[in-house]
Formats: sequence, C-alpha cells, structure tokens
Amino acid sequence: MPRSGKSRQSRQHSHKKNYLSRTGPADGAIVIFAKAPIPGQVKTRLCPPLTPDEAASLHGSMVMDIAEQSREIRSLDRFLACTPSLDHAFFQTLAARYHLTLCEQVGDDLGHRMDHALTEFLKKGYQYALVIGTDIPALSPETYKKAAFLLKTQDIVLGPTHDGGYYLIGLKHPTPGIFVDIALSLIHISEPTRP
Repeated sequence: MPRSGKSRQSRQHSHKKNYLSRTGPADGAIVIFAKAPIPGQVKTRLCPPLTPDEAASLHGSMVMDIAEQSREIRSLDRFLACTPSLDHAFFQTLAARYHLTLCEQVGDDLGHRMDHALTEFLKKGYQYALVIGTDIPALSPETYKKAAFLLKTQDIVLGPTHDGGYYLIGLKHPTPGIFVDIALSLIHISEPTRP
C-alpha cells in the first residue's frame, strides 16, 4: 500500500505543495523503482573496478538524480517503489526531500513487481501508470511527459534501451501476464515485445 515517509498531516501538506500547478488529482502515476544503496547488493556488475561502497554510492546518486528530475513532472503523481523496505533511511530521506510517496515492491522477481505496481495503480483509478528505473538519470523529464502524453491514445508505451531492456513501461489498462516468460535479467529482454 503506498505511503509516505511522513505523518498523515504532513503527507497531505507536502502533496499539496508538490502539485501547486494542479487543481485536482493527476490522471497518471509515475512509479520509480529503486533499491536501497546497500554495498554488495547494488551495481555489483561494476565491482571491480568499483568497490561495493563506491557502487552503492553511485547507485544512491542515480536514484537521487531521478527523484530530482521527477519534480518537474507536475502532471503525474509520483511514487517511489522501494526494496528491500520502504522503512530504509535512504527512502525516508528521499520522500521528505523530494515529496515522493513511498510504496513497497511486491513480487518474487522484477517482472512480478512491475506488473503488481502497474496493476495496483491502475486499480486505484489512475488512467495510466508508468514504471521507470534509475539506470538512465540523464533522461530528461520531457521523455516521461511524452510517454504520459502517448498513453492518452495508446494502451502501452515502451522505452527500449540499447542493451535490449527498458527504461520505461507505461500501461493504460492492467495487462496480466505482460512480463510472464520473459527473463528480465537477460540482456535482450525486449526481444519478445518487439515487432
């Protein structure tokens, strides 16, 4: 269940402050998927040459960059899907600093967790939902705004990466099984979805 890192009263205050340019709830939700920057558990493919501490620091910086950039996307409600726990101090700090609402990642693997997040946010009444990762912090907020715009007329939007994965997946309707039988840890996961 989504929740913020603050009390109910301060959460409501930050929600209003975060969306000053809007008069009502957002049509869409953007869900940033992030791991806590725990040495030895993030960016392990970069070790070596980086040490586990350096890799964790890099990862934390990338998550913060995405959180900062997402502030410019005022047309969407912003959530941070956390693992291993939204109670981690890193996530609590991000929620307070960037006015993000925290939620747990639920599922046995990345595919199930993304499917669960998209389905749950669409069930909550959002007209569309986007999930994004934190590995490409150089993408501009315009990329996410364009994806949201496309979802007004398309059922699905995919942001493919050069290595065969995705940096963004957006849906307009729950799509059970969209991630079934796709090995998400392999380099060419987008092959089954490309024409």
